[in-house]
Amino acid sequence: MVIWAIVIGIILNTIGKLPPLIQTFVNTIASVITVLGGVILGAIVAFIGQPIETKTARNFFHGIRRQAYHPYSEVIAPIVAIIIFVASYFLSIRIAGTSFPPGVAPVATLTPIPTPVAQKWTPILKQTAPNCNNPQGVKWYVYSGGTRYSCNSSGMAMQQVSPTTYGEMDLVEINGKSYNQSDFRAQVQVAFSTPGDTTTWAAILVQTPAAAGVPGGYIFTLSPDGHWELQYVASDKTIPIEAQGLVTIDPHAPAIMTVIVLNDELYASIDGTEVTSHIDDLGAIPNDIGLIVERQNAAPSSLVQFSDLELDQSG
Repeated sequence: MVIWAIVIGIILNTIGKLPPLIQTFVNTIASVITVLGGVILGAIVAFIGQPIETKTARNFFHGIRRQAYHPYSEVIAPIVAIIIFVASYFLSIRIAGTSFPPGVAPVATLTPIPTPVAQKWTPILKQTAPNCNNPQGVKWYVYSGGTRYSCNSSGMAMQQVSPTTYGEMDLVEINGKSYNQSDFRAQVQVAFSTPGDTTTWAAILVQTPAAAGVPGGYIFTLSPDGHWELQYVASDKTIPIEAQGLVTIDPHAPAIMTVIVLNDELYASIDGTEVTSHIDDLGAIPNDIGLIVERQNAAPSSLVQFSDLELDQSG
């Protein structure tokens, strides 16, 4: 039984499944054995260095005892043993990789996603159906080469029709002029007409240069199965992925996508759950927001309906 207990203990220790208290006890015993082994090894080495005629274990240890014996030996020896044991105990805890008391497991600390401070937002545009029945002074630019869209009573449906160009429309004017995008909040509700088509992604574009055709800005995308990406549009027209992940959504129900830029930080969320943040240094030059349907290297995509668009500025 003892042998089986040792074997099982070795297996549990190897796979890291020993209880913390037992693990500490095992480490302590191992350290004590190490210390005693060092003492015995040193004694053997010293013994080997003695003249041949004294090289018997009895003579050797008898000589040590005779030389060390004095009135304080009986007191000092236990004290030294206690010191070695206590030092070994704490050494074993350090070796185990933790300075926590026995039986207390360390709690992993994760760096949380930064969240924007409470902010007052002032709406500068609200549209139930983007680019449909535009109010006075509101203007959208549609990239017709890859875009087909239609308006209905509850929103605007858009799809990508070119294998090389996204379906896209950009909001270029509010109140007849460009608008500032240094501190803002943009959000829109998206619904997938074909929830099983996970190759079609809905996206909101922010801080793209106001001049038509000039690349730039960030694209926040979402697929029906909850995959999301934050993409950066580089000046050479490449689109590297800055962050990506997975969030739980109902593909048969609308989802709200939100992007906030505040104090040079970009925050992206889905249905009120923040999924990523990113340093934003695109500045306060005139920029646009846009709506995009993405399907990589294939067309046409399925339809995505956009509704309840809102653009706010801080203050």
